[in-house]
Amino acid sequence: MTLVEKYNQYVQEWIKENPAFSGPYCEDMLKFDEWVDKYMIEFAEWLLIEPEDDSMEKCTTKELLQIFKKEKGL
Repeated sequence: MTLVEKYNQYVQEWIKENPAFSGPYCEDMLKFDEWVDKYMIEFAEWLLIEPEDDSMEKCTTKELLQIFKKEKGL
């Protein structure tokens, strides 16, 4: 089972346990994994292209993610 399938299964189980939250909100939760996949791919591509500055080579992944988010306005 892929991570996306596991996530969708978790959301479906959560909806069953919390029927008051069903509807558009849950549909957004199911689409969230698509956004995360796109975001991760964009970040990975940015890592391959962007870091031209030598100082960025010494940054942690967390620091690089913060720089990426700032540049993208996220």
